[in-house]
Amino acid sequence: MNLRLAVKAAPLALAVVALLHGAFADGLASEGGVGLTDVSGQPGDCTAPTRQAACATLFDGRQLLYPGGPAVERSLSVTWHGSRPAGRLGLYANNFRSRSLRSQAGCTATDPASMLDLRVTQDGRPLYDGTLSDFAQNHGSAPDALPGRGESGRFTITVALDEAADNSYMGCVSTADLVWIASQ
Repeated sequence: MNLRLAVKAAPLALAVVALLHGAFADGLASEGGVGLTDVSGQPGDCTAPTRQAACATLFDGRQLLYPGGPAVERSLSVTWHGSRPAGRLGLYANNFRSRSLRSQAGCTATDPASMLDLRVTQDGRPLYDGTLSDFAQNHGSAPDALPGRGESGRFTITVALDEAADNSYMGCVSTADLVWIASQ
């Protein structure tokens, strides 16, 4: 009997949208707001500070990831534009779907985002190292936002498919809105 293992070279696409929320009814960013300037070099970049609006898509799902392959990296700058200092700047995942409806039929993994390695740095200093699934679970709402340092910074978001991902992850699409918030 001849047994062959399937090659794990199929890509996995990831879609993540960078959103900016500048004001919330609970007082978050109630004055001035956060300004997001997207410097990722993607179409639709926000070249002027934008608040309470979606900025350019950081990862649009066309980035092909394969097990153990190179990471995809995007950078953007976030700055507080209030008249008083911000007490907190944070990042959280909203509208998270580990297995999006955009996934192909070959995607049979129950939690594809558990194999998406996510790294978030601010000004070159690590803020988060883990999976997209864990990030969404631990930082999935404004009160649980991943704290940033200070009132501004250049954030780098890096995503890679873990080398342990097998064929069940082929054609999977995970989605989330990354939302920056600030409070006084």
